[in-house]
Amino acid sequence: MNSLTLLVFVLALGSINCFEGWVESTPDIEEQCIEQEKVAEKDLKDMDDNSVKCYYHCIYEKQGIIANGVYKGNLAGCSDVKDANKCELAVKLVSCSILKNKS
Repeated sequence: MNSLTLLVFVLALGSINCFEGWVESTPDIEEQCIEQEKVAEKDLKDMDDNSVKCYYHCIYEKQGIIANGVYKGNLAGCSDVKDANKCELAVKLVSCSILKNKS
């Protein structure tokens, strides 16, 4: 993953420290998730694309932020974020973290 894509990823999350226990993504995790979800790097900022949503879920799952479809972090105001669809859950957490970091 190139530096620009990594920067877009970090900016999309709002802050690398927005989740308690966040472990910064490594290029290995990012590449694994890109391959697993069959998403193109150029599309990573398209949060309406289901493959991109699942890419974020993959990152969160590998970092332990989401386990068995449940948010395991401790970001104030986001603990009630739920969704039966694991990929939608990841996108809701991205949105929540961005909103919480702006306030």
